[in-house]
Amino acid sequence: MAPIEVIALPSEKYRLEEINLPGQLAEILAGKTVPIEIVPEVMPMTRQFEANDTPAEGSFWIDPDGKRWNDYSPARVYFTDSEGCKWHLPRHWLTTGGTALKEEAPYQVTQDIVWAETLHLPSMWDLSDINIEMGAASAAAGKPTTIEVDAAPNQQVRVLWRDPAGKAWRIPHDWRKRRIRLTTCYWKTMCPRMWPRNLPARRSA
Repeated sequence: MAPIEVIALPSEKYRLEEINLPGQLAEILAGKTVPIEIVPEVMPMTRQFEANDTPAEGSFWIDPDGKRWNDYSPARVYFTDSEGCKWHLPRHWLTTGGTALKEEAPYQVTQDIVWAETLHLPSMWDLSDINIEMGAASAAAGKPTTIEVDAAPNQQVRVLWRDPAGKAWRIPHDWRKRRIRLTTCYWKTMCPRMWPRNLPARRSA
């Protein structure tokens, strides 16, 4: 990925709120161009960990000799606010600038309506991209869950997900129409005969 030093943020405040930026910060940043830091993609098993260097989050691989290796890590995009707090930005914003995967018109309602839906959550990296804490993201990734959808007159729908601790997080509303790619772990579980033997074992930190 080519290095990028600045990014134009979405002009809609709700786009920033959907990645769990505080409301006041989202209002200040909407439509602004800000400096960013990009951490490059890292392919799996390209770095060996020392005994005292095991990652504190995410997952890693252990080979047949007991050596620990890094797991895959996608490119990461960070923005640091004026108070020194670091925030994730979704990776696809580097090319889409925050454009919705599929925009939809506000629901035609005359009063506030709240209902529940089932959503299959994406990877922990996608969840971390919208500033969900890594512990909650890792535990929920790839699993079906119940979300809360809030529709109000002349407003974009709001989608909330509560982690196992009960903390509420915003979820981009267009994830409700998103296609989820099955992970390698799914195929390993569902199709064991197709999975080669003698591969390193994967462990979570």
